[in-house]
Formats: sequence, C-alpha cells, structure tokens
Amino acid sequence: MRSFGSILDSHKGVGPGFDFARVFLALSVFAWHCIGIAQGYAIVKFTPFWFAEFCILPMFFALSGFLVAGSAARLSFGHFLLNRTLRIVPALAVDIIICALILGPIFTTLDLSSYFSHPLFWGYFRNIFGDIHYYLPGVFEQNLSTKVNGALWTIPYEIGCYALLSSLLILRLFKRPLFVGVLAAGLPLLAILFDLMQTDRHIPQAWEAVLQLVVSNWVGLRLIPAFLMGIFFFQMRHRIIFDWRIAIVSTGLCLLAAFAGNSSWKGNPFYHLIGMPILTYIVIYIGLCKFPKLPLYSSGDYSYGIYLYHVPINQTVVSLIPDITPLAMFCVSLPIVTAVAAFSWHFVEKPILKLRKSAAFAGKKANKKASIQPAENLIAVPSAGAEQAMMKKMA
Repeated sequence: MRSFGSILDSHKGVGPGFDFARVFLALSVFAWHCIGIAQGYAIVKFTPFWFAEFCILPMFFALSGFLVAGSAARLSFGHFLLNRTLRIVPALAVDIIICALILGPIFTTLDLSSYFSHPLFWGYFRNIFGDIHYYLPGVFEQNLSTKVNGALWTIPYEIGCYALLSSLLILRLFKRPLFVGVLAAGLPLLAILFDLMQTDRHIPQAWEAVLQLVVSNWVGLRLIPAFLMGIFFFQMRHRIIFDWRIAIVSTGLCLLAAFAGNSSWKGNPFYHLIGMPILTYIVIYIGLCKFPKLPLYSSGDYSYGIYLYHVPINQTVVSLIPDITPLAMFCVSLPIVTAVAAFSWHFVEKPILKLRKSAAFAGKKANKKASIQPAENLIAVPSAGAEQAMMKKMA
C-alpha cells in the first residue's frame, strides 16, 4: 500500500501538487480578505463559509511544516537558518518599503511633511523585524479597516515556528517523531486545561498570566501546533497511508463541521485538537496528487507574493471604489495581485533563491563529511539529485 513517503520517493522528493496547494491556499486567504475588507465578516459569520477562517491558515502552516522539515533534514543548522531568513525577510522588506514610501504618500490625508515625520511612518518599518505595526499615518482612513496590511499578523507566528524548529534541531529532538507529535497536541491540550481552569475562582496569580497568554491568544497560537503537525507528518511519511478514501472521509468531516459548527470554534482549542490531523492529512494529500499547471502561476512560486501584497492592493481598490462587493473586489484585484506577486518572485525572491541553493549545496557537502549515525536515528531524505529539485519547490 502506498504511503506519503513512497509517493514522494516516486517523484524524486517533490510532491507534484505542492505548487497547486500553496497557490490555492494563498488565493483562498486573498478571497477571504476580500469579504472582510469590502463588507466585513458578519455576512458569513453564520454561514458554512465561516469554516474557511478555521481551516485555511492552519493548513498553510501544516504544509509549511511538512516542507520546511525536508529542508531541516538536509541542511546544517546554520544553513537552515540562512535558508529561512533569505526566504522570508527580503520579500517582506520590499513589501514594507513599497507600502510606506509609495502607497502611503499617495493615499495619506496628511501633507507629505507630516506623513514622513510621523511616528507611525517610522514604526511601520519595524514590520521587517517581525514587530507588527498595521497603520501608516492618514492612510485608508475612510476604509472599513484602516490596517494597511492586516495579513502581517501571522509573521511573528511564522518566525516563532522557525524558532521552535531550530530548538528541536539544537536539542536533537527533530528526529524524534513521538516527541514532536506530543508537542503538537500539547499546546491545544494546555489551552483546553487553562480554559477549564478559567471557571475556578482560585487560580494562582502566576497561572493567570499563562492563562491569558495561551487562551486569549489561541487564534494565533493554533498555527504553531499546525506547523508541528506538518513536521510530524513528514517524519512519519513512510507510515502514513496515501488513500483517497481517507481523504474523502476527512473532507466529509470538514464539510460536516462547516454546516454544524459556527465561528466560535475558531477560538476553541478543542476543535483544533480534533481537526489538526484531519486538515494536515488533506493538505499533504493534495500536495502529493497530480494537478494540471495553473495558467499564469506555473512559472514560479507566487504564493508568498500573493500573501504579502493582496491586502494593500485590496485596501487600495476599496479606497478607490468604496461600494465594491467582495466578488467584484476579487475580480478586480486578482490580476493586479498576480502581476505584483510575479514581479516579487522574478525580481526579488528568485534572485535570493540562488543564495539558498548555495547554502543547500554547502549543507550537502557538510552532510557527506559527517560521520554515519545509527539507522534508527536517521530520517530518510531524497537523493542528492532530488535535493536541487526540492530546493526549487519547497517554501
């Protein structure tokens, strides 16, 4: 019976549907934000479409965990960090600079002197370092939301995921699937425990701070166990069955949840504990299926650019066309978002990718010189020829 690992091996370590999955998820986030920016989320709060907010970002992070685990298995620790930094920071920096120096001066209600001297202007550049600031002075003040790029809220959690993976590498726990699986389930269980403790009037003061951190921030923290679950699936890829029937049942459970549940589930760690492995299975299964190449999206990895730029573009569109509907916004913004994402890939991300390849090559040479460890402590990695292909595909 085929496994996730055997499918990867048969394609030389490159899932044939990973490009499709990443672009589809990025466009799904874009479509979801069209609703919120144009009319607000109240119109879908009590419809099955609420489930999109529940599942899209955890699936994104689970897919990232699966792919980044492959990078961590191949590279030395130093080259892994360099790899991740070069993938995330340059494109993010360009996005922040464009918003602050081009988009902001065009749409601010302030005179340019006041705009460029305002603390919000200078604070916006802190986004490059993961210190999220949403506002530019006087920009998009008439919009439903005045956040220049509300999608940036996930950046600290992405950085946190990489820091956690780095810790696993340093402590030599990365190659222990059981530990990673327990860790992935541990955070939701901890949040559930603290949620139950919230009804107790005699909570120790020291626990109160932890409770507030875990429970009140669960909407963001849910992304970390999803990332860990992706790592766990990579570690167990040769033991996880690749079966369309499991994928159909998993999808059916998601549809049932969409119709039976409601938007309050997003902040409930119990439902994420149940749904996390289901969503991870679905997104990895899709990544291992063959899909036809998407027109306009097959010449590069545009998913990161789509994610970075779609909100500022949507905010610009609604600023120019205040009464636009979500569907009309999607249709108007899609070609612009695609063009900007393509520019970001070909002129920012792809050139940086050459440095990533150099790091991967150096890591591969280092691995060849390393002493051989016992077989049970090793994770099977693709052949040397497949590593270069994986570097082209993995986010």
